[in-house]
Amino acid sequence: MKKLLLVIFLLINSLLFGQSHDENFKYVNGFLKVSQNQKISFVNQHSGKLITNYSFDDARNFNHHFAAVEINGKWGFIDESGNLLIPADYDVVYDFQNENTVVLKNNK
Repeated sequence: MKKLLLVIFLLINSLLFGQSHDENFKYVNGFLKVSQNQKISFVNQHSGKLITNYSFDDARNFNHHFAAVEINGKWGFIDESGNLLIPADYDVVYDFQNENTVVLKNNK
């Protein structure tokens, strides 16, 4: 039933807002990760709108209000409005735990 509702929601969203997605995941912490033409974005569960253009090569789900995103092989973080708060300069990033995270650049 949940999958049927999600399909109906995405169909209505596509018809109303002109958005279509190649691949859809599931809502996690209020955001749906979606992909189009091998780029990733997120849909806000409350507004039903994309928070940013399809800009990311890869992305993780939102955790503590931030999502790790990959751009050209490097990782950074966006906030729930889609703003790139921590530049994609890092080789490895870990999800936020409370207000802290660990990042590695050049194996350091």
